[in-house]
Amino acid sequence: MNEQPYEHSADLSLSKFISVHTTRDTREEELRMRSEEVLRLAESRGFDGLAEEQHAYLDAFWSRADVETASDPRSSRGCGLMRLACCSRLDATA
Repeated sequence: MNEQPYEHSADLSLSKFISVHTTRDTREEELRMRSEEVLRLAESRGFDGLAEEQHAYLDAFWSRADVETASDPRSSRGCGLMRLACCSRLDATA
């Protein structure tokens, strides 16, 4: 963990990373080690790096995934538009 003194007149930026692991996926003895490992990785990549990685993952996912409804083609288009809106929001906030 990086601890640095804070000067009251300086701007402050805070990034908070959270790692969630459960005994469903990891043995109990490994939980803390896994969490610390993931948090170190997140800290080294930084928020922007993680956001870029997530964006690339979502682009790849949605390039091969779609929602189809046989009974109503308009619903399929609506789902596609919703997906586009969700992905576009990532670009708008960057």
